Amino acid sequence: MGIINGKPVLRKDDIRLLVKTSGMTEMEVKEAFSNFIKDNPSGQMNVEQFGTHLFRALHAKIERKGEVADIHKIVDFTTKLESHFFRFYDTNNDGFIDFGEFLLVFFILAEGTQEDVFKRIFRIYDQNSDGTITKLEMSKLVNDMYGILNMEDPTLDTETHIVDKVYAESDVDHNGEVSVDEFIGACRRQGNLTKLLTNKMVDIFKDCDGDQLLALHGK
Repeated sequence: MGIINGKPVLRKDDIRLLVKTSGMTEMEVKEAFSNFIKDNPSGQMNVEQFGTHLFRALHAKIERKGEVADIHKIVDFTTKLESHFFRFYDTNNDGFIDFGEFLLVFFILAEGTQEDVFKRIFRIYDQNSDGTITKLEMSKLVNDMYGILNMEDPTLDTETHIVDKVYAESDVDHNGEVSVDEFIGACRRQGNLTKLLTNKMVDIFKDCDGDQLLALHGK
């Protein structure tokens, strides 16, 4: 994106690239960008703004099930998860999600390969972005996700058991770190708990993108 008179604009090259990567038409990209800028005048979304969209997605998800949404619980879930899930979008790790990064995630979830999705989910676990997942990083994420997992399945195992099981499914060479290849392999093998966590993340992201895209199109 470029800047004209202090305002973010889409250049022709940006539009061509976004049309190619998002599956949207040129008109749809322009309309989506216009609405994105209304909510995010700087052309970027920070983690707090992202948290608002995550809150809406979680709230809508619960209500679609015909359940009464506990606002305090949803706020707690959002606070715990927003920084983790933010990494899914923030490709260049600059602390912001720009319009292109958002549409790229939409495309990956809608049209990307299974490996594309798993690589993105790996970023959620890899909290310091060093290319590996430690057991401490996995434990932090599982602990923060446990509330929403347990709400949907009260018979779920404890956080500690989930971490031990998922790590056992992932750390194939037993060196105390999970590489991206090991993680993708574990997701493909779909051990019970690895599958549970992966599917839940994809489920939430699709809800979050759906919420945001509706907003972008002004619906």
